[in-house]
Amino acid sequence: MHSPNSPVSEQNCDSSSLHDPVAEEYKQKKRQRLKRLIAYYNESLLDYDDWSQQRHMHFGFSQSPKQWLRLESMLNAMTDEVLRRLHSTQLPFQQVVDLGCGLGASCRQGASRYPETQFHGVSIVPAQIEYAQRLQVNPQPNRRKGLPVRYLCADYTALPVEDACFDGAYAIESSCYANGLSKLDFLEEAYRILKPGGRLVVADGFLKNASTLGPRMQAMHQRVCQAWAFETR
Repeated sequence: MHSPNSPVSEQNCDSSSLHDPVAEEYKQKKRQRLKRLIAYYNESLLDYDDWSQQRHMHFGFSQSPKQWLRLESMLNAMTDEVLRRLHSTQLPFQQVVDLGCGLGASCRQGASRYPETQFHGVSIVPAQIEYAQRLQVNPQPNRRKGLPVRYLCADYTALPVEDACFDGAYAIESSCYANGLSKLDFLEEAYRILKPGGRLVVADGFLKNASTLGPRMQAMHQRVCQAWAFETR
């Protein structure tokens, strides 16, 4: 019920007046981007079988050149580094979500490292979720068992979950697919789903200052940009 002096009433509320062309354009562009994203990862789904035994879908982490030829070790090290930073607080991290889990390798690794933590994997690509669930039924050998990962096929900027339901969240080379340079929709949703005092860890490629790159690094950066399969802005 509105008072007679209210600027909004049932009589003067016309649906046409609520149309926001800017918002509609944004939604349309987002739908198109997500459609292309799903199509790309559907097409490249099995390529990651050759990239990683555990089905990681990201780059590796190394602090020593001696590790550069040990791909699987570096891929596992990237996940371990993210999880180490995520768990570096005194809070008991009982519920953790991977925002853009791919084929679930980081979730499964996290479940084996932290068996008391419930890991959740989110991907907007149905084929990835189906594959991840199959891999969980048939786990890799020599992998310590933790709680089964719970998978959810959803947009990580509009998750069908309650507010403040996760202790921690992380994104390994997946936040780049959020909208715009600021990735504001991704950050706002992460803030919504995290409990007070929760932590978000993001691992991705960032170019802080292009002017500091030498000619060789600039050429390498340009080659990487030219070869990138999917626009992330």
